[in-house]
Parts: sequence; structure tokens; C-alpha cells
Amino acid sequence: MDEGNRHLIPTGKQGSRRSDVWSQLSRDDRMAVAKRAVTAAGFPERLSGRWFEGRHAPMESSLRGIAGEIELNKIASVLLSGGTGTGKSSLLSAMAKLLFLSWAEVANAPVHQLSTLFASGMAYMTHTEFINKVHSEFKDDGSFSYWTTDRLTKAPLLIIDDLGSANCSEYNLTRLEELIDYRYSHKLPLWMASNFSSDDLKGWPGWQRITSRFSDKSWLRYFPINDEDRRKDPLCV
Repeated sequence: MDEGNRHLIPTGKQGSRRSDVWSQLSRDDRMAVAKRAVTAAGFPERLSGRWFEGRHAPMESSLRGIAGEIELNKIASVLLSGGTGTGKSSLLSAMAKLLFLSWAEVANAPVHQLSTLFASGMAYMTHTEFINKVHSEFKDDGSFSYWTTDRLTKAPLLIIDDLGSANCSEYNLTRLEELIDYRYSHKLPLWMASNFSSDDLKGWPGWQRITSRFSDKSWLRYFPINDEDRRKDPLCV
């Protein structure tokens, strides 16, 4: 990978001067920019403000290490699995913001352009949203347009939340398999969260081919989350 393309997210126009404004921002201001960046990348507003909370310290330490790396060929793929309300989506958001903060230190772009530039190199979607995009490929004349899903397939970083939550036809499973296989073959990072374990997904009809890529530890790190549903906690907002 050449020097100009080695970073996960574009670092700005070649030859542009690094703005010193970023280094002068307070931590709160940097986090506010990071929040705008992950929202621009597709995260819902309710998740964009989340951060690491220390509830699962060893795992969070590993996730911080993965998210703090900005070189494309070094970023690991991740699968977080756990029950509803265990904080999987929040961790994905925290990872994306940490990635942004690491990247912003080297980005050759003005602060007001950082969110848009960052969002151009990554994408967040739920499994259901992916299925909806697959359906949108069908045109009225019976032809197909793969532009949207092709762009997602080849994004420098792709994040899929709620994997396994959508009802998949054979065609939808094939499109999901093609996406994951492409990212696996090209060693592109894919961050995922699911209410189901890798073994659960493997046992579903049509999913064995998809989950076979998850067993390659050189590409994907698997993190099961054993915790109670935090949404039942009246103090959890």
C-alpha cells in the first residue's frame, strides 16, 4: 500500500498544510467534532454521544487498541455479540469516535472539513438498512443497480449493527455473503454487532458460508459480552 493510500480515511489534499487549530481545541470541543463525524457517517443521534464506560475493562482495552489504529492494513475486523441492551452499539460508536480522534491528529484539513472527510471513508448501517438497500437495487424495468451496495462493500471501514436481525431471503443472504467475502478477501475492516453469537449464526440456514470467514482470527476479533440488559436500569439514559 503506497504512502498516499495507507490511511483508513483520506487525510486531505496532498500538499495541504496541517491546521494547528485542532491541537488547540479543548477535549470537549474535540469530542463534539467527533460526535458530528460519526453522525455524518450514519450513526443515529442517540448513539453518537456514547463513549467507553469501563464496564468491561479488558475488552474495552482491546477495542481501544483496534480503534486507535488508522492504517488500513492494520485495523482488525470485530464482532461484538451479546443480548439486547448490553451496550454493543454504544461500543461501536465509541470505537468510531476514537478512530476519528486518532485520524484527526494527522489529517491535512481544516477542522470544519474533518467530519465530512471522515464520513467519506466509513459507513454505518444496521442489517435491516442493508436489506433495504439491496431491495432498492431493483429498478422498475427489471434491471439492477449495484452502485449503493458496491460502494458500501468497498468502503475503507464498514460497520454493520444488529447483524442477524433482518429476515433474509436467499438472494439477500447471497448479497450479504458477497459483501463479507469481498471485505475478507481484501482484508478490509468490518465492525459488527449482533444479539447472536457466531455459533448461533453459523447454525442458521444459509449462514455457514458467511460465518466461516469469522473463524479467521488474523482478520476478525470476536468479543462476547456477558451482561444484563442495561435498558431495564432506570438510571440508564
